[in-house]
Amino acid sequence: MIMPLHSSLVNRARPRLKKKRRKKKNEKENATAFSEGIGLVEEDNKYRYISKDGDYIFDNAYYYATPFCGGAAIVEEDDKDILIDYDGRKLCEIDEDIYVYEFVDGIAAFEKNGKYGYMDTRGNILVKAKYEYCENFINGVAIVKDSDNYYLIGRNGKKIINSGFEYISSYDNKYFLCSDEKNSYLIDSTGENVDLPIDVIDIMRIQKDGVIFRSGNNKCGFMDYEGNLIFEGYQWNRLWGDI
Repeated sequence: MIMPLHSSLVNRARPRLKKKRRKKKNEKENATAFSEGIGLVEEDNKYRYISKDGDYIFDNAYYYATPFCGGAAIVEEDDKDILIDYDGRKLCEIDEDIYVYEFVDGIAAFEKNGKYGYMDTRGNILVKAKYEYCENFINGVAIVKDSDNYYLIGRNGKKIINSGFEYISSYDNKYFLCSDEKNSYLIDSTGENVDLPIDVIDIMRIQKDGVIFRSGNNKCGFMDYEGNLIFEGYQWNRLWGDI
């Protein structure tokens, strides 16, 4: 099942901070995990960015701030959300009617009027807010959905395959399990079909290293993405009941 956007992207609630523990020298209280070599700490109900040595990277403190991701972070300054770079310089101001999710590889999904699109770390709109669902860009591609179908798009916003799918899922956006009215099959990130060396009726599940399938003799097995058959032989209903 494809996870909904609010589950797969970072929620804009304030970061959950770790419980207090004995501090080391120069260590700040309530430090989050470091991201891209920069930490985010809360002090006096405001957030500041620190180096790994515990020094403030710049003087500004914010009522709201996100960890750096893809070279940019979102902060609240003068009641406005802005994007800043590693030096705290303002990259752009975010419109009040836009809700921006985390940056991954320099691209973030955003929501506007109930529709989703994408922007870069300079605030440039790469894909207008026109989709009902979207996921982060990983390995240069993203899964999106309009009112009818799911699609794969590239960083330029163009569809990798013009025809849509009733269902599409992926583990790491290298291979995709797709289905239409008649078939389910595998494609790679360029939209090319992945040929399977045996008679496969159904691809039951896509995983990190390969797929679980049901073959023409009504047995299940596991195959890696290079087409190597790891095993076959379980009755499909038995294997499916065990996973």
